[in-house]
Amino acid sequence: MSADGMDRLGRAISVWLDNQAATQPLEDEALLAAHPDLRELLEPLLAGEQDTPAVVTAGDIGDATTLDDFRIVREIGRGGMGVVYEALQLSLDRRVALKLLPDSAQLSPKVIARFKREALTVAQLDHPGIVHVLAVGESERGHWFAMDLLEGVTLDEFARRCRADDPDNAVRDVVDVIAAVAEALAHAHAAGVIHRDIKPSNVIVRADGQPVITDFGVARATALPSMTQTGELAGTPFYVSPEQVAGAEVDARSDVFSLGVTLYELLTRQRPFDGDSSREVLDRIARHEPPSPDRVDRDLPRDLSAIVVKALEKEPARRYVSAAAMADDLRRFLSHRPVLAQPVGALGRLRRWTRREPLRAAFAVTLLIAAPVVAGLMTYVWWTQRATDIGRDALRQTEVEEILLDALVSKVTPGGSRKASLIPRVLELAPDDPYVLANVAINYRHDKASGPARALALLEARPAGCDDPGLDRLAAYLRRLIAAPDSSGIELAELDEVPRSALDAFVLADLAMKAFASAGFGGDNAAAQLHSRQALRLAWRAVGQSPSPRAQYFALLNRAGRCAGDGDAVLTAVDAMTRHWPDSAGAWVFRAMGWQTFAPDAEIASQAARRSLELAPDNLPALEVLADAATQRGDDATAAALLDKMERLYPKQMAWRRAGAPHVSSDHEKR
Repeated sequence: MSADGMDRLGRAISVWLDNQAATQPLEDEALLAAHPDLRELLEPLLAGEQDTPAVVTAGDIGDATTLDDFRIVREIGRGGMGVVYEALQLSLDRRVALKLLPDSAQLSPKVIARFKREALTVAQLDHPGIVHVLAVGESERGHWFAMDLLEGVTLDEFARRCRADDPDNAVRDVVDVIAAVAEALAHAHAAGVIHRDIKPSNVIVRADGQPVITDFGVARATALPSMTQTGELAGTPFYVSPEQVAGAEVDARSDVFSLGVTLYELLTRQRPFDGDSSREVLDRIARHEPPSPDRVDRDLPRDLSAIVVKALEKEPARRYVSAAAMADDLRRFLSHRPVLAQPVGALGRLRRWTRREPLRAAFAVTLLIAAPVVAGLMTYVWWTQRATDIGRDALRQTEVEEILLDALVSKVTPGGSRKASLIPRVLELAPDDPYVLANVAINYRHDKASGPARALALLEARPAGCDDPGLDRLAAYLRRLIAAPDSSGIELAELDEVPRSALDAFVLADLAMKAFASAGFGGDNAAAQLHSRQALRLAWRAVGQSPSPRAQYFALLNRAGRCAGDGDAVLTAVDAMTRHWPDSAGAWVFRAMGWQTFAPDAEIASQAARRSLELAPDNLPALEVLADAATQRGDDATAAALLDKMERLYPKQMAWRRAGAPHVSSDHEKR
């Protein structure tokens, strides 16, 4: 079948399945009228719509049998939804793996349609970590598709060999392979394909170390193994996600969970969710938290354990946002950089339990306080309200982060600075957050005349209980600066101290950047180089120690990385900002500048700049990125038009540019 024919068949199958799943499906004639170009493909599907059995019994066609263009060599494996054979494709004289869905007459049209749709979808994927589907067809023996014949070992066997052959490097070898699997999954997810069945036996590691994902759900009729007449699941689903257990809609994060289960098992040599029956396993997946990997094996690094725990979050919104994000964190671990995942403490585990089990939580509290039944009901209401408050707090924190990011570019948007209105809003949203107080104080400090005194007054009037070593350090610095206005206020020795919190690391990194600026910025200036490296080390520490993502920690990592010439730090920071705060113009403009300078990738930079302009029209740094990109590709007319607009909107900044002075594109770069 031609590529166009395969595309039309895939569209026809999708139209039919979507109509069957609709709340009010169209009648046959209405569906055909709506898709006249697919009529001849839809009619056979509609004609076979009766509910025939959906259970597949894999037949045995024997060895040395010819099936269309393939001669069967041997059986490789079988399951409830088909048999896989090694076969020789006669026309091309090549060995392939041939998967057969036999006894098609006994199958429901829906099973066959899903088989075809998945096969056609996976056939469009092109990634070294995904098995290639070579051909799809049908014969009197059943429906089939041919794919690459993989020679290697399953993922669990690969891990076993790593432990036996090179135990010192076994963990890193396993993590490296899992990162590659996550990258392959990210490619599939980008194409709209969700695997739904990630587990060690569905990943083959070739002799060259390349993992290849197989069984991309092509023969799966449902998200879970089928039920038997007794209600038991056919097979024990150790690797399914909580949303699969609940029968809910799944997305790419379901595969992230399954990959987390797989990594947990490979690292600890035990499954995170085990049991004597399918029902018990499913209950554990839905309701129980496994011990963190570093509690099972004390030799496992804490950062790696945190990555696994984040992938195993019950709530999809708390997992990695994508397989690509999980791969990024695994690569950070392998390169000895701080990971974005953070260990979950006892309080965090308690909060998660109360969200999953509000009734049990209420009952437990009731028992502890020995209150009457009424108190139990009140406790339930309290815990339920607490869950709502946690969600509201998360939204408030997101707003805080976006405001602080956008304040960094507020002076280079039409109409001048909006910071005067932005900063008070942050204080209204989170008046008792040490992180917010520190950032507002740092912003006040920029006014040399009254800024330090105003910043110190803010810190000294902070609410009771709003304490952090970083606030104490910042207050001490401000006092020195007020006492000696002509000095830097910085004690250089403290830049080598070990920070006592994430915020403390952030404050120290900010001071190191001030020391860097005081040293003169010169690339051959030893003092400047030292301070930029100090700032970068401390910014990494702030990111790594923070219990949740904080925009200003990443923004400072970006700035320190730029000054130290560390492109990896810059790209890590700017990508994290847009991933966590996609509605912030500041985040996108930092991404644009980062990818333009340190990749360089003009297309990614331009896309980020255009997104920033959608959120903050005509902001100067985004216009600059687009103008520079136009110049690089030789589009002088576009570059000239953008420069004219920048001259009209920002004459002062453009005068600096013409004079050859270092251009300051944001408040953040000026700090």
